[in-house]
Amino acid sequence: MDPKRQEEQNRSEDLREQAHLESFCARIGKRLIESQDLADMLRRCTQTMVDDLGAAFARIWILNEQDHVLELQASSGLYTHLDGRHARIRVGSLKIGRIAAERKPTLTNQVIGDPCVPEQEWAKREGMVAFAGYPLVIDGHVIGVMAMFSRNALSESTLNAMALVADEIALGIQRKRTEQALIASEEKFRYVFETAGVSIFEEDWSAIRELFHQLRVQGVTDLRAHLDTHSQVVTDAIPLVKITDVNDYTLQLFKAPSKKVLLGSLDRVFVPETAQVFKEELIAVWEGRDIYRNQAPVRTLTGDDLVVFFTLVVPKRESDWKRVMVTLTDVTVLSLADAALREKEERLRSFSSQLEQLVEERTAELMQSQDRLRGLATELNLTEQRERKRLAAELHDHLQQMLVLGRIKLGQGKHLVESIPACAKLLHETDTLLSEALTYTRTLVAELSPPVLRDHGLPMGLKWLGEYMHKHDMAVTVTMMEEPLKLPDDQALLLFQSVRELLMNAWKHAQTDAAEVTMDTQDGRLRIEVRDHGQGFNVAAAETHPATGLAAKFGLFSIHERMKALGGSFTIESAPGQGTTARLALPLRASIQAAKVVSPSHVSPEVSGAQMATLLPDGGTKEHVCVLLVDDHAMVRQGLRTMLESYADVLVVGEAGNGEEALASVERLRPTVVVMDINMPRLNGIEATARLKSRYPDLIVIGLSVNAEEENQKAMKRAGASRLVAKDAAVEQLYAAIKEFSCNRASVSHTTQ
Repeated sequence: MDPKRQEEQNRSEDLREQAHLESFCARIGKRLIESQDLADMLRRCTQTMVDDLGAAFARIWILNEQDHVLELQASSGLYTHLDGRHARIRVGSLKIGRIAAERKPTLTNQVIGDPCVPEQEWAKREGMVAFAGYPLVIDGHVIGVMAMFSRNALSESTLNAMALVADEIALGIQRKRTEQALIASEEKFRYVFETAGVSIFEEDWSAIRELFHQLRVQGVTDLRAHLDTHSQVVTDAIPLVKITDVNDYTLQLFKAPSKKVLLGSLDRVFVPETAQVFKEELIAVWEGRDIYRNQAPVRTLTGDDLVVFFTLVVPKRESDWKRVMVTLTDVTVLSLADAALREKEERLRSFSSQLEQLVEERTAELMQSQDRLRGLATELNLTEQRERKRLAAELHDHLQQMLVLGRIKLGQGKHLVESIPACAKLLHETDTLLSEALTYTRTLVAELSPPVLRDHGLPMGLKWLGEYMHKHDMAVTVTMMEEPLKLPDDQALLLFQSVRELLMNAWKHAQTDAAEVTMDTQDGRLRIEVRDHGQGFNVAAAETHPATGLAAKFGLFSIHERMKALGGSFTIESAPGQGTTARLALPLRASIQAAKVVSPSHVSPEVSGAQMATLLPDGGTKEHVCVLLVDDHAMVRQGLRTMLESYADVLVVGEAGNGEEALASVERLRPTVVVMDINMPRLNGIEATARLKSRYPDLIVIGLSVNAEEENQKAMKRAGASRLVAKDAAVEQLYAAIKEFSCNRASVSHTTQ
């Protein structure tokens, strides 16, 4: 063929191909515009690729960004199904996934032998020659992949046309998604608008926006001040707001038969008072607030008064001014209820002063009851400890001595009956029984009143307690501070008993065989912690039901109250399955200070004779017998104080814990009578009495002792005491003795004068 003719023929074919491809692109554009939904649009596009380009089949996937997976949306030609192996392709997987990952097209006219096409047998069987795959990209982001297989080679012009079509399809997908989102948003808005349980007014504030612009041009910066001086601006602005729509609930609220009737009767709905709310709305919009809320009266078309709550969302964008939403919530019932509530509050206020007075009276009574109960608790504790010591003394001084003597006698008898085997065996068995009884009595003495606690103090007592718990198969680790610690006996005993009770509770109820006891001092306070890792318990439940769980002899409440009486604290932390930690804390101060705290009396423990008259309840000048209590047991002193202060003519002016303190207290307080215990540390009562009488011959000293036998009676008499009263008879005899000798002294003094 003539070369020139061949060139013209090639040019003609190129023109026909170009026209065909332009027609293809135009048909794709038409499909993108005509389609009603996304799925239909994509199906038409793939079908056009099959019809116009002769593709064996064409497919489009859209990226699921959340799962990072390409999902098949349309397939035309040889395969039209949307399920199967290629329905979901992970980005980066297979040829299609790699196109999305690399964001580059993949083109080949040699499918057979291409390593990127793993289905070679399928390609040979179907006669596939070419493959073209393009990423669908919007603003640099892949939103899908378009691909096709062809049984014919694809020209460069065809590939370029497909690249253009890929961009158009990407834009079409984005546009269709936007349209669907707008439709869904509008449907959602319309649904909320019509079904909301509040009244909604849709308003056009464009004219208000223009009014604001004019005011700013005029130099207005403070709209509130401007409206206060130009009230007509508010009236003129009301018709500038165009109500474009209301929901059905609004018609029900204002009892309007139709929107047309309601919008034509707004002057009947919004009463003059509503204008003030509109003014505040204008100011809120002017100031650019996010939202405005206020309450105002309105009226239904039937003349019923309502109270509604206005809410206006302030427009921010220019388009927002054409669609301003104002909601009205009917709060008429709430308003009536609020008025009724205010009326009730006024009635309650009228009783407030009476109620406060009644509360003060009841509180005073409760405080008095609390003081009396704490005093009673102290008395009960004193009685319990006296009985414990008495029993321990009886066991030690009598039963143990008798058992020891019995064993000695039996030992002597063994030598006399060695020739009588049966008798010797019987004596041996009796000796064994006495030995066991002696061991048992030692244990009882220790449990009643541990000698180590009395003789060596609390630290050694707690260590003994840790060893004692071994008899219950419980390992207790005791950790102490190194510095020495000396506590008053009553405090040491209370802390010891509390720790013992907590350990016994852990052994009984925590289902554990180990516990830890830690004692240290910090910031002037003694701290003891008892911890176990057992099953724990519900603290609130234990407080509600004190007869169960940890509530044993002392009980959590009892320990708490006794620690509080001494100015200390008791806390406990526990939860089921998390073990239990109990903490005891006590200020490190003198025993006389501790006695102050537990005293139910309102009189200071130390009162000088010169202060006596000022402490009389009625301000009179009645004579009192001023008494100083001297005993090394704070709880004994407390019991005596409680007893003596029940008599109106006796005033306890102070307390002392030993003989040396007694000497100093008499010098400072100058009492009329000193009640002196005999057995005390540092300086006993007999020596202290002798020294006091040598300095103050007129001082009355009345001795007090558990052992008031003749020897002690004579010793106290020689020292100068007026009488020795047995402690167990103090209730019956002490007051009488005080009165007897104080009266005798007064008579002698009067006679001398």
